[in-house]
Amino acid sequence: MTSIDPSAEFADERQLQTTPENSRAWWFLGSLVVLRNPEGAPRVPAVIEMTFPPGGVAPLHVHARLNDDFYLLEGEMAVRSGERTLVARPGNYVSLPHGVAYTTRVTSDGATKVLLVHNADNFLSLIERSAPIAEELRLPEEGEGTLDMDLLMKLSVELETPIIGPPMDEDEARAIVRQNPAVS
Repeated sequence: MTSIDPSAEFADERQLQTTPENSRAWWFLGSLVVLRNPEGAPRVPAVIEMTFPPGGVAPLHVHARLNDDFYLLEGEMAVRSGERTLVARPGNYVSLPHGVAYTTRVTSDGATKVLLVHNADNFLSLIERSAPIAEELRLPEEGEGTLDMDLLMKLSVELETPIIGPPMDEDEARAIVRQNPAVS
């Protein structure tokens, strides 16, 4: 029987948890992105908390190898993945398959917060290499967190997450919500 010395120092001195105060964060396309993986912990699965403002959008894009899985914590968003549509609401877990283009739009009056769980780190790398570090853990104000769109487009292709079109517009998002009413 092997005994463990509880007074022995850890061979692995990495951070064991994150808090809002010790997490890395960026402003990306009008959203706040917070990496929830502890510093020094494995990058995969990448656990990323994203907060979108009312009306916030993701452009039409596709993940070549990454399934975009997220759990909706707060708010509401319309999603179009290929020809399929849905409304994500608090408590919903959404799994968008790799290789299928999708776009989203926040449809709630307040901010929408999602927890992404990714089986690869290429989206995280895209954010790290293109987005400015968030000065505070809040949504960026108009003019804050401006991205170099040429760099973003180049990196999105390099990191196998190409942006291929505009985000869904408000009319399409409203139509998706009408087709998928909330169940009480």
